[in-house]
Amino acid sequence: MENKGWMIPEEQWEMPISITPDGHWITLREFADQKMVTLSSRSLAEQLAPEQQAELVKERIAHRPDFKVAMIGIGLVNQERAMQEVGEQTPAGRTLINIELRTIARVIELANEGNREYGKQ
Repeated sequence: MENKGWMIPEEQWEMPISITPDGHWITLREFADQKMVTLSSRSLAEQLAPEQQAELVKERIAHRPDFKVAMIGIGLVNQERAMQEVGEQTPAGRTLINIELRTIARVIELANEGNREYGKQ
């Protein structure tokens, strides 16, 4: 995919994008700095079990204390409720997981394209 000037927001560099086999979070910055960018953006998400995906997304939401998202049929979901929905893997929680996994895939694509400009657009 062609990079049309999108830059990776600074906060994304410090958020986890996957987990190591021994249970440590890997941030986007660590991933890029260790030249792991040869992995596809899909491979990370597919490697994780649903429970690990939920834990990853809860950790990413925890990095955003002002997290809020409006969901049709549910209303405004704050950080606490989002983490609960994700942890219980409710339909709303699975939607939030899918959104975060797509976000992770996109920032990895941008990192693969050499997009290292922190927070600039």
